[in-house]
Amino acid sequence: MRTLPFLCLLLLACGEEQKEDSGNGSLNPADTAPDCMGTPPVIEDLTAQEGGIISGSDGEDDAPSILLIIDFTDEDGDAHVLAMDIWFDDTIDGTVDTSGAADMVLDPTAMTDSADRPVEECAGDGGSLGLSLGVTGADLAYETTYDFGVVLIDNADLRSEPAFVTATTPPPL
Repeated sequence: MRTLPFLCLLLLACGEEQKEDSGNGSLNPADTAPDCMGTPPVIEDLTAQEGGIISGSDGEDDAPSILLIIDFTDEDGDAHVLAMDIWFDDTIDGTVDTSGAADMVLDPTAMTDSADRPVEECAGDGGSLGLSLGVTGADLAYETTYDFGVVLIDNADLRSEPAFVTATTPPPL
């Protein structure tokens, strides 16, 4: 697995209802109520665009980024915690081989709503996620077109079908 500098911007549109702080983001089916598991998330749309500049930390330089935007649903609501696997390659054919290890893995993360409140257990039925990937010229080359593949993993450890998008990385700063 390659490591990329990245900044994860997770936004979950959960409706207008106020949600109470609950759930710990464990990605452990034993922590999920039995009525809140059984269907995998579904990626409805995957798009990519230039993502602006990510500020470097711990001595790293600032980097331009590419922003992946994932619109998804999860019928049983157990997407209150999500993990993500991402693959990419520069053989442009509209798909990526997702049978091997992911190029990037996002660990389980408790979702928040648009007001930055934790999403209640069994209330994570969908929304929109944004993930900014830093482009350093190493793992992701500058000004290069890639196919990206994304799989979402919900709190019951169920995986979505992969979704694919083709995008060009930005130039160096």
